[in-house]
Amino acid sequence: METVKLRKTAKGLAMAASVLAFSALAVPAVAEEGGPEAAEDLRGEGLRTEADLEGGAPEALSDTLEASNGIKLLLESRSLALDLVAWPFEHVVQPLLGAALSPFVPPLEYFFDENVPERATKLVTFGKEGNVQAFPYLVIRSGASSAFGAAYMQHSASSPRRYDFSLKLERAVDLDWTADAAGSLLLPGDFLRYRTKFNLRRERDTRFYAQDGFNLLVSDSSWSWRNGLSWKIGSVSMSADAIWTSHRNRTDQEVHERSYKRYEGNLWAEQHYLSLLERGLHDNYGEWAFSGTVGQNFLESSHAPTKGFRWEFGTKWGMPEGYGEYLLFSGKFEHALLLGKKHYELSRKEHRENLRYFRKFSFDDAVRLLDPAEMQRLYLERKVLVNYVSWRRLVQMDDERAPFDATPAVGKTTPLRGYDGSRFCGVSALTWTLEYRFPLIRKVDGVFFDEYAYLYPGEEEFADGTVRNSWGLGVRVRNPEFYFFRAQLAFHGFDGIAFLMTIAPEFWR
Repeated sequence: METVKLRKTAKGLAMAASVLAFSALAVPAVAEEGGPEAAEDLRGEGLRTEADLEGGAPEALSDTLEASNGIKLLLESRSLALDLVAWPFEHVVQPLLGAALSPFVPPLEYFFDENVPERATKLVTFGKEGNVQAFPYLVIRSGASSAFGAAYMQHSASSPRRYDFSLKLERAVDLDWTADAAGSLLLPGDFLRYRTKFNLRRERDTRFYAQDGFNLLVSDSSWSWRNGLSWKIGSVSMSADAIWTSHRNRTDQEVHERSYKRYEGNLWAEQHYLSLLERGLHDNYGEWAFSGTVGQNFLESSHAPTKGFRWEFGTKWGMPEGYGEYLLFSGKFEHALLLGKKHYELSRKEHRENLRYFRKFSFDDAVRLLDPAEMQRLYLERKVLVNYVSWRRLVQMDDERAPFDATPAVGKTTPLRGYDGSRFCGVSALTWTLEYRFPLIRKVDGVFFDEYAYLYPGEEEFADGTVRNSWGLGVRVRNPEFYFFRAQLAFHGFDGIAFLMTIAPEFWR
């Protein structure tokens, strides 16, 4: 019997070291062990208890219960070996973790116990029918691209909405600014919706990334005006738009010299520079474009989905003045999968229990989480896997080359959030993002993500492309009916860390 106990204890101990830190982040509230309620919870999650083994059981299931019993033995009688393993966690890691988290716990408790998100929504909502929202916001990015701004949104309270209107003004810390005004109107017959959007940018010396690390300064004071119609047949949504863009990229002499000087005398760089000049860099020109899209949306929520999917395919025909016409094909697909059978959002009781774990998570708690039943709940219950795939392909229609900014680019909004926007360019761009989301406390999710971008010159040279990657973690405040906030750290190889904090939709553009 002692040999069996030692073997079970050793098996539990061997599993103990691998998931301590992750368990502290991802754990939802844990029910108290013991009693018939615990057995019922296990059966409700599709797991077996010892009573289910009467009359024989599969070998794998016997091993599972054996591991569970080993973990119980670890907790019932702490051996000297386990005390030695636990000492650094209990006397070093746990105090440091508690000290790091303690400043954040009181404001988080107040933030959610007092329903601050709901109150904040009411604070920025106006009108008798609550159909007007106005709020300031802050976007923290790397370098001088951090910005602050304000947004105004209004829509009709009827269903379907007869109209909607939005206005956004954003100013960067380097005093550059952008403005957007958009609106739509449901036409008589309730079939067609007219859409319009006006965009204006004032950026004196933004950085344009070409390829192989080659980048240049360029001013961008362009403006565009989009008008179009959208309609729906069954579950299929379609749209057609006409867009006029006045590209204002002509720079003053100082910006031109700063852009060129760093590459002067480098033959390869000078050739790239001249090539971009021939494609509209540092030039002003106008462009007409026509676009069309078709797609379906079966996500349960546009801003914080836990299940469903959506897809869209689009084509843009660009006719720039003085440069070659082009077609830009694009495709997007997003799929959200809710793991397990439970509702995603935590209850108030589970929310309070999670806050306790963040402050008092112990070594014994970590060992208890290695129980197979707990591991099932920890990693595969009440979690969301989100896959996002996008593809773009540029096709030049004649011998004249398309403008430089028509080339597909990848960056933090494509997504490749470890890098600046439009960081890498290529004739074709394929991206894939996998996100693993889990509830930390009420309306706050933890996120781990891994994303890839593949730039290639064409289908015939598909294998000659370049792979870029970034990964990271963060938190996001979930509010499906309004907007949400996210703060994330993204890593990309040895190039450093990017920190993103923003109030904005995610990557579906």
